[in-house]
Amino acid sequence: MDIKQALKLKPGDRVTYPPDRGDAGGSATVKGISDNTVNTSFQGQKYIWVSLNEQPSIWPSNRLHKGL
Repeated sequence: MDIKQALKLKPGDRVTYPPDRGDAGGSATVKGISDNTVNTSFQGQKYIWVSLNEQPSIWPSNRLHKGL
């Protein structure tokens, strides 16, 4: 998701995450948001850290999608 959408996330929102390191992708509920410090990936994508209620528990927002 783009950084503008990520900065609007709040606890309770649903997001989907991709398969990662042999684990299946899925959907989860946002548990919390980092302090809104915007980071930049090596590819130039801006992101914030998002903690999820389900495993895996912490993801960069640029790898998440809003909704189920």
